[in-house]
Amino acid sequence: MSNDSKTHVFPPSAKSSANAHISSLEQYREIYDRSINDPDGFWTEHAERLHWNEKWHTLRESDYSKAEIQWFIGGKLNACYNCVDRHVD
Repeated sequence: MSNDSKTHVFPPSAKSSANAHISSLEQYREIYDRSINDPDGFWTEHAERLHWNEKWHTLRESDYSKAEIQWFIGGKLNACYNCVDRHVD
């Protein structure tokens, strides 16, 4: 294996890009930057795309010094419904 520092980028086909949820590297970078710069807004937006049986009352609580992190506190959802059933209904 080489210690070559070159980065190789292999773009997807036009057909794959046309059907992708993220259609370009630029769009990916924008989404990534938002996740870093506004994590609460980013995760709230994405969580709202799911069906919640009970919506969370607190997005997150964290204590990094104790490695304690909780997300969507008080929320309840059905993973099977979100992954499969709602796409069939």
